[in-house]
Amino acid sequence: MTLQLFKWMMALAIMLYLPMLFERVRGIRRQEGKRSDAYVKERVERIYFDVTHFYNRLGTLRQEEEGGGASIPFPVKADKDEWPDFDRLYCTDAWTAQVGAVQQGDERYSSVSDVENEGFFTRNYWTAFADLDFLYANKVEVIDRSGDVATVSLTLHNGDRSVPVLLVMNFEHDDWRIDNMTYYWNEKPSTRYYDWRQEMEKYNYR
Repeated sequence: MTLQLFKWMMALAIMLYLPMLFERVRGIRRQEGKRSDAYVKERVERIYFDVTHFYNRLGTLRQEEEGGGASIPFPVKADKDEWPDFDRLYCTDAWTAQVGAVQQGDERYSSVSDVENEGFFTRNYWTAFADLDFLYANKVEVIDRSGDVATVSLTLHNGDRSVPVLLVMNFEHDDWRIDNMTYYWNEKPSTRYYDWRQEMEKYNYR
């Protein structure tokens, strides 16, 4: 192999390798950027913007059709094309699996029991209440972030009602996703709270 040919081969190898190297560096930088408190806050704000925008639009349609307040059924079924599956979009695999297990348990119990069972999800965890008024979230704050876990607080407003919410966020599938929601029914955290994961674990379908 001549020196000139060797140089040409090295140049070609560099030309082929450099784009892959740059893409890897960009990927690392994107990952590092997503680990910041600022990104976690932005992510939660985006999630709740999408969720509240959808429910407010849905509530407006229901009010136009039925008049009065809009009662939003739960759960949001993925097989309804016009309803986004927010759990799969914005929640962890563990959360989605647990919600699915509770839903399946309710369905199995209802199919073999003569006792009426209204099921576990009597209120919608995305809207905080069984019915819906104008919905929005604010006061988003990252309380703690360590490795792949972050804790975020916000206030969810449903008409003239509001509830402080504590989210546990896990970094999964290249982004931050909700792994748990806890509602506090007073302005400050107290013993009067509702931990969704904990309550689903305790639930026995009766």
